[in-house]
Order: sequence, then C-alpha cells, then structure tokens
Amino acid sequence: MKSVPLVRDKISIHLVQAILYAEFYDFYMK
Repeated sequence: MKSVPLVRDKISIHLVQAILYAEFYDFYMK
C-alpha cells in the first residue's frame, strides 16, 4: 500500500520535469 504513493510521486515529478524541460526547450528554440 505504501509503495503505490511513492510510485505516483515519482511519476508526477518526472511529468513536471518533462513539462519544465519542454518549456525551456521551446523558449530557447525561439
């Protein structure tokens, strides 16, 4: 039961990092 929230947190963190990385990439490409 405790391992599920940890996996969710890791996935959410990766999603946030991916979004931030995409935004910075678009910003630098412009």
